[in-house]
Parts: sequence; C-alpha cells; structure tokens
Amino acid sequence: MLGTLIKHEFRYIIKTFSMIYIIFLLIALVLKILSSTIISLSPEKIDSAFDASSTDPMMSTVYIAFMTITFIFGALSAAMPFFAIIDNIRRFQKNMFTDEGYLTNTLPVTATEHVAAKLLAGLANYIVCGIVLIVGMLITGGTDTIEVLNEIIGGITDPNIPIHEKLGVVLILITGFIMFILYGYLITAFNSMTNSKGCVTAIIVFFSITLGITFFSRLMSAIILATNSEDFGMFIVAGVFTLVSALFWFLLTNILNKHLNLQ
Repeated sequence: MLGTLIKHEFRYIIKTFSMIYIIFLLIALVLKILSSTIISLSPEKIDSAFDASSTDPMMSTVYIAFMTITFIFGALSAAMPFFAIIDNIRRFQKNMFTDEGYLTNTLPVTATEHVAAKLLAGLANYIVCGIVLIVGMLITGGTDTIEVLNEIIGGITDPNIPIHEKLGVVLILITGFIMFILYGYLITAFNSMTNSKGCVTAIIVFFSITLGITFFSRLMSAIILATNSEDFGMFIVAGVFTLVSALFWFLLTNILNKHLNLQ
C-alpha cells in the first residue's frame, strides 16, 4: 500500500509542478536568447539597450524585456524551492485534516505509511527542483555556471577530501530536510487539532520554520565549535537532526493514530 501512496503523491507532483518547471526552463531559454542578442550588438547599441532614457524604441523594448525576464527568472529561482516545501506541508494538512481526511481515514494504511509517502515524495520533488534550477542556470549562465559545477564536482570527487567529510555533508542535508518537513507536518497537525484556519497554519509554519532554521543553525555552529572538529561535528549535527526527526515522527504518528479530528 505504501507503494500505491507514493505513486499517488508522484502523480500529484507531476500534475502540479511539471508546468512550473517547464515555464521556468522556457523563461531561462528566453533570457538566454535576449542576453545573447544584446551581446551580439555593437557597444553603442548595448549602452542604448541598458539606458532607460533611450529614445530608440527597439532598444527600450529590449531593455524592458530583458529586465522583466531577469526579474521573473530570479523570483522563480528563489520561490520554487520554498514553494516545493510549503506545498508538501500544505498537501499533508489538506489530505489529513480537511474534508479529504474522511476518505484518507478509510484507507487501510497506517499513519507511518501516510507520513513516509509524503515525506519521500517531497524529498524527491525537492531534488528535482534543484536539478531544474541547475539546468536553468546552465541555460542562462553558460560557461560560468559550468565552471562552478565543475568546481563542485571536483570537490566531490577529490581524493584528497576524506570520504567521511563528504558523507557528513550529505547526512546533514538529508536529515536536515527531513527534520524541517516533519516539523512543518507537526505544526499543521497541532494547529488542525484546534480547528484553526488554513491561513493561520501557513503563518505559523512559515515563522516556526524560520525560527527553527535560525535556532538549528546556531546549534550546528555551537556543536562544531564545542567538538573543535568540523569533521566530527558534522556527524554530531546529523545525529541531532535524526533524533529530533524521530521525536517529531513519534509525536506526529501519535496524533494521527489517536487524535485525528475528522468529525
């Protein structure tokens, strides 16, 4: 049944995010075409294109189009990862604590399977979102982005960097993501138990995650400094994230099993 739930979640993700990702890549392509067009112009034309007071209608149009597309591309680049997380949490709240909960509660599925399906689908979508962002930057950035990626890949494959350091970074990223998603689930669960409105949930989740990120960032720094070892500290941080995630998981499944309000 868990596999069926995961497939259902992926169908939702494809339906919801595929068009967003396609639009983002199309915008990246348009931005690349505009920037390439501007670069191919003479220096005088380029100056005119970026001169807001230019009397050349064509150059003014190029300027406005370039700045508008650049703004949209930048806004989407910043918003997509955030939206991927918030939508995953919103979907959890909608499926479990709204009218859809009536149908959800009739399925022969445990609370653990419900949470696991949404968590795995959310993690997969976040990874895809990161890949789409990289592809978009490759389209717009060209060789500059490739050089940055080569440096990152070089660091990953560098034999001089101990494997435990690389593993520590991966563990922190994975356990940190799981912890904050579960934190969002837990906040929505607590909020839904009080029959609060969806907008209140969104506000609480946003500020709670923001404060949580600040707190755990300081905690990570403190742990690494206390151990006086960045290598060892990373594994401690990942361990802390894992323990906190386990606590969130326990509280969340307990709410779903015993206190799910579907009346």
